[in-house]
Amino acid sequence: MNSKDEQMKQIQKLIVEFVKQFGPSSGKQLLNITDYIAKPVLQAQVDD
Repeated sequence: MNSKDEQMKQIQKLIVEFVKQFGPSSGKQLLNITDYIAKPVLQAQVDD
């Protein structure tokens, strides 16, 4: 529902801020962090 959209927006904001701070060269770390963040979120959505 609405809260899931909000979660996705927050994650997107985090990703944008991360890239701003650490630069595009941090892509691999970013993927690891995204994986770390997104997996539980996606799992929670599946469990709903």
